[in-house]
Amino acid sequence: MSVPLAPPRLRPVVAALLAGGALAFLAAGALAPDLPFRDSMALAARFWGANRTTRLLNAPGFAREAAFARHVLDLDAAWPLASDAVLVAGPDVSRERADALLRKAAYLLAPRRVALCRGQEEGVRLLRAPGPGEEGR
Repeated sequence: MSVPLAPPRLRPVVAALLAGGALAFLAAGALAPDLPFRDSMALAARFWGANRTTRLLNAPGFAREAAFARHVLDLDAAWPLASDAVLVAGPDVSRERADALLRKAAYLLAPRRVALCRGQEEGVRLLRAPGPGEEGR
């Protein structure tokens, strides 16, 4: 059983109406304001007026661990790109938190590799991994 199609002359008109309706639906969603325009412009001015560090530290994923992120950024500036890092998490640090800190350190220290190691001391430390021909640090 075949479904009758629109006559060939009406097909472009039907296609244009469908495409126009879809674009109108998308445009209506895009025009709905999330923030008042003044607040949106103030937020944009704060973002573009900030430097790399403050822009990153205000990001939601790093704001909760701002001290850790600031320390990692300092190490990033001090260490050569060829060196890797080891995140040492003590017994008081849960596996989930250690994994989250590992992901953040790997993001901030890229292109370096960051490995997770369990230590005996409390807290979290980030150490430079010994490179080829170097003693442990």
